Amino acid sequence: QGALYRQVLRGNSGAAGAWLKRLADYGSGTVQWIFAVSVRDNAPLSPDVLAEQSEHKDVLIVQQGHRRDDTGVEEATTEQMLKIFAQIRDFQFRWLIVSRQDVFVHVERLVAALQGQNPPGGKVLGLWQAGVGAAATALAGAAGAASSLMAAGSAAAHQLDARFFALSRDVFSLLVSPQLMSRLQTSGPDASFGDKALLAGGLNSWFRGFAVERISLPGMHFEQGLGATGRCPPGGTLALHPVSPEQLHALSASPGAAGC
Repeated sequence: QGALYRQVLRGNSGAAGAWLKRLADYGSGTVQWIFAVSVRDNAPLSPDVLAEQSEHKDVLIVQQGHRRDDTGVEEATTEQMLKIFAQIRDFQFRWLIVSRQDVFVHVERLVAALQGQNPPGGKVLGLWQAGVGAAATALAGAAGAASSLMAAGSAAAHQLDARFFALSRDVFSLLVSPQLMSRLQTSGPDASFGDKALLAGGLNSWFRGFAVERISLPGMHFEQGLGATGRCPPGGTLALHPVSPEQLHALSASPGAAGC
C-alpha cells in the first residue's frame, strides 16, 4: 500500500488536490518532501521501490528492524527516525513536518496554524495529550514559553501523538546535534511513555527534558477515520487518521470534502 499512498500524495493518481502536493505548490518551491521507506534488516530491496526511487528522487530507504506497538501493528522506530534526521541535518527550513502516510491533512488549516506561530522557535506542534493511557485528554493550547530548550520540561506527562507533528528548526537542530544525538535513548521502557524504540515513546521521553512550547493543534481527529459516513471528515478537521489510499484519493479529488 505504501506505493499507492505515495502516488496519491505526489498528485499522480488523478487527484490534483493531494495535500502534500498542494502544500508544496502553496510554498512556491520552498517546500520539499521525502518519503521514508523502511525495509527489514538484510531483506532484498523491491525492484519497484528502487524504480520509484530512481524516477521520483524523493524516496529514502532506511534499513532497520521494525517494532510492534501494543496492538501488534508494525511501527517505525526512533532509531530509523534519527537515521532519517541525520540525512537532512543540513537542510534549511523553518518547520519540519513528520506524518504517517495514512494521514489526511487540510492544507489551509495547517498553513494558518504554522503562520500563527511567531516567532517559530522552540515549538513542537501536534496532538498533545495531558497524561497517558485511556484517561488522556487533549490540551487546549501551548504548555508555556520556552526559556531554554535544554532546561527541564515543565510538562513531563504531556504526550505527543507521533502520527503527525511539526518541529521548529531549532528543536530539530538540537535533536541532530552530535553532542546530543548519540545520547538519545532508542530502546528500553519508559514508565510514562512506554517503549522508547517506538516513535511515541522515544520522542516523548526526549521532549520531557526540553523546555519546548507544546502547541496542541485544533482539529486533530485520530482513531475514528472517516467514521460511519465513509467520506466526510468532522467539521474543522486539520488532520485525520486513518485513511486508506482510496479515501485519501477521494478527499484529495473533492475540494469541498474536507469541509463537509
